[in-house]
Amino acid sequence: MNNPPSSHRFKLTIEYDGSSFVGWQIQPRGRSVQGTIKRALEEIFKTSIKLEGSGRTDSGVHALGQVAAVSAGTRMDADELLRALGSALPTDIRIIKVEEVQPSFNPRRDANGRWYRYYVRRNPTVFERRFCLHLPQELNQNAMEKAAGHLIGSHDFTAFTTVEEQGDRRRTLWALDLNFHDEGLEIDALAPSFIHKMVRMIVGSLLGSGRGNVALEEIEEVLQSGDIKRAGPTAPPQGLFLMKVFYPPQEPQKLYLRQRKEVGNGLPPKISL
Repeated sequence: MNNPPSSHRFKLTIEYDGSSFVGWQIQPRGRSVQGTIKRALEEIFKTSIKLEGSGRTDSGVHALGQVAAVSAGTRMDADELLRALGSALPTDIRIIKVEEVQPSFNPRRDANGRWYRYYVRRNPTVFERRFCLHLPQELNQNAMEKAAGHLIGSHDFTAFTTVEEQGDRRRTLWALDLNFHDEGLEIDALAPSFIHKMVRMIVGSLLGSGRGNVALEEIEEVLQSGDIKRAGPTAPPQGLFLMKVFYPPQEPQKLYLRQRKEVGNGLPPKISL
């Protein structure tokens, strides 16, 4: 008599082009990243499964290092599952790595850091336009860097999220780095966690400072006010990438500094995970 397959828990590291998705999370309508991977896994395992992600990304937002986890009774090992998913998924989703983890692993609660990057380009090629904000005008670098400095640290970021966000809105922003160069700009944000649309709303306010539409004093006032209506316009989604989700024993702040240099300013980016 054959023994039934034992239960395994797998950690998936995922990259995707978010252009044609309604976001990570399954929605009543539209094509989601989570739903697409879930269906592929159910075809592979021949049973209903629960796919848990490290967090949601909005419609049009991309990822190089999204993380998810799934449990299933199977005789497959991690390498076999990686190959099976490679055959089952569409070309705008790629599973970079599959690892077997402890049954208790939770991709959201166990994460100890998240890194997002936003791309702005002055004159993007036709191939880059789906991965950046096209902004041809000059930006005031000094004003943007001063504004970013006021957002680093622990704050109530209520003014930089949506009314739908529930719970505690206090977050600690470890880094908010701006890299200006001839082609444009990258804005990197690192924190233990973010709230809904926080990065895109911060980027919108920083760009407002760079264009002279938002004074430095206004950035401070908006942060202290907690008034969502006073923040700058939300930056469009196509320029935003979830670069990496960190887990112990990784030290997010140290690893971020090294990998930020390795990634450079290429678009679309590449990162070693």
